[in-house]
Amino acid sequence: MIDATHFFQAAGNIVPLNVWAPDDIVSQLKELHNDTSKHAMSRNEGETNDHNSSKSSGIDLKEVPANWGIPLHAGTCGSITYNKGDYLSPHRDKWRYLLSDGSFSELAKGNGVRLFNFTNANSTTEFTFIYEGKVVYLEPRRWYAVNTQRVHWGFSFVDGVYHMGCELKFNDTDRAATTKFLLENMEYAQPLADRKGVDCTRN
Repeated sequence: MIDATHFFQAAGNIVPLNVWAPDDIVSQLKELHNDTSKHAMSRNEGETNDHNSSKSSGIDLKEVPANWGIPLHAGTCGSITYNKGDYLSPHRDKWRYLLSDGSFSELAKGNGVRLFNFTNANSTTEFTFIYEGKVVYLEPRRWYAVNTQRVHWGFSFVDGVYHMGCELKFNDTDRAATTKFLLENMEYAQPLADRKGVDCTRN
């Protein structure tokens, strides 16, 4: 069965998807940040909700808006906001699932892929995103599957930067839906019936 390790080994650590958030996504995010009834969690509002960096803030949503272009089964969906001088410290995600004896915690079951969407201020002079020591440009409003087990961080030079993220699980319930979404939206993925050299759509 496919899991996150197989997916990123096969497709790369940052995988562009042919899926974009709507043009008015920043306006939508501002409304969602102001409507606490839509929040599953607010980051940096008390010790139990602190985000990894004290210099970024955001929300996790109870539900995925239907017009964001991602499946409704996406989990931990929300956004982080940055103003000038705010940053996300260098870190790796998901390693807390691995215990010191070499086993995995219960939280590791149904691992998945993290989707990122850098909605605005994508110039490196506005927000600089660094992945494995290299500056990486992510197209505005485009969704990417990102291997967040690798070191990544960022720094904002302007106010009003919005980034979105969510998780697509490879558990028994959602594996088929997650795989279908990725295969249908990955760049250059070819259908099983595609025959190279005969009626190949790549020619």
